[in-house]
Amino acid sequence: MVYNEVEILKEIHRLKALTVNQIAQLYFNGKIENAYKKIKKMEEKHYIDSTIHFVQGRRQNKVLHLTKLGSERLVSEGVKGIRVKTTTELKPDRSLLHYIVSVNDVFVRLMKAGISVIDSREWKARHGMNRTARARGGVKLKNGDEYGWLLHVH
Repeated sequence: MVYNEVEILKEIHRLKALTVNQIAQLYFNGKIENAYKKIKKMEEKHYIDSTIHFVQGRRQNKVLHLTKLGSERLVSEGVKGIRVKTTTELKPDRSLLHYIVSVNDVFVRLMKAGISVIDSREWKARHGMNRTARARGGVKLKNGDEYGWLLHVH
């Protein structure tokens, strides 16, 4: 996929956060160096910020999330369904980072296989589910069939 800053910002917003590796897989054919160069430019423009994901006390991933300026950029580009939020509102809760990274690892693999991914917010809205429902998202196959899914992370 060709690098497009707005597309990357949209995906970070849609999935709440993405790791450098996930962005490299989606937009740079797995080339981490290319992803880092583009991410650095977006960080310099203050469109994204990062936090470190630790597992059992060990640094695992740099996790990127949108900032207020990033959400303002999406609004200015006419992206539907986006409202400007503060950077604090957009920063994922540290207690959810492992879950978000794990779910997004699955999403990235599915998207690379050509399967459309529906995040939990969109899935619940489409199916009239309460936001506390356990559905974690869904997939839409090329034939139009949709399937919801759950993910247990420990």
